[in-house]
Amino acid sequence: MVERVRRHQAERPASWRTLEAPADLPTALRLMDPAPSGVLLDCLTLWLSGRMELDDQALLREWDRVLVCLREVPWSSVIVGNEVGWSPVPESPELRRFRDLAGWLGQSTVRAADEAHLCVAGCPLRLK
Repeated sequence: MVERVRRHQAERPASWRTLEAPADLPTALRLMDPAPSGVLLDCLTLWLSGRMELDDQALLREWDRVLVCLREVPWSSVIVGNEVGWSPVPESPELRRFRDLAGWLGQSTVRAADEAHLCVAGCPLRLK
């Protein structure tokens, strides 16, 4: 995993900053100084996986806080998410919960977004 992260970071332009904000993303975004010209949030499902101890409603409210923050900041934002709903239905109740939550978070994100794109095998498709 360390090598994967290193390779991923090496592919980014040198001018990009990395912000690790696992605890409180809205506050971390608002405190960015200097303010960025744009933000790439990578990724929704990783954000979700770090919060599975929360109950569903608390988790959805927390993501709504992120979406409100991204609407209020003066820069463009791109949110990456993984489509996990196309895989077989998991046998484990916890994995089914993760899959359902990822779908609900994705839906609320697209509702809040000005644009939405699906990328499959490197081919983008504009959804909204």
